[in-house]
Amino acid sequence: MVKVKLSLRGCGTTIVKGCVDNELWQNLQCAAKKARTNIELGLFDSDLFKVLNHPDYKSWRNFNSMLEITGLSDNRKSFIEIKVDNKTKEKIQFSDIQNNNLLFPLYNTETILIETELVKSKIISVVESDIGLVASYKFATPNFIVEDLRFFIGNVIVGNLQYSILYKIFYQNKLLISSMNDSVVTYALIEN
Repeated sequence: MVKVKLSLRGCGTTIVKGCVDNELWQNLQCAAKKARTNIELGLFDSDLFKVLNHPDYKSWRNFNSMLEITGLSDNRKSFIEIKVDNKTKEKIQFSDIQNNNLLFPLYNTETILIETELVKSKIISVVESDIGLVASYKFATPNFIVEDLRFFIGNVIVGNLQYSILYKIFYQNKLLISSMNDSVVTYALIEN
């Protein structure tokens, strides 16, 4: 058996889209005024939720989540490092797994558009970007074959921006679960 470690390094993105009804939206706006902030900044400040004083909402992560996706984002600094028995076997750039405009794809990749639609609710989208070790996967296999990796990239639209995020990896049809990450949030964006 060989020990395999996949490290997703570079820029990561977490997108959470949550819905709030009109009553909660109005209460959030009133709480933001009382806390002397706007909703965009207030959602990251616990004071807004203290002023809101609602038992179900202690942070923006308590909103009814329609979508939550986390992974390696499309950036020139983003790559996947593959180590077999602690020796670097390969470094794959994010752009290489996207297989754009290739007659013969280099990697087994599926790209899907992730859409969210609600008619009667206000949608709040939170985008957090971080940098560092986004995810790490470890597993053992008798013989590691790169072609048995399957990458899933989700394209998510927030406002006028589209994010491509590597959010799932399979090896021999088994979902890999991240064992660790070590990244720092660099910025957050809220759109409502």
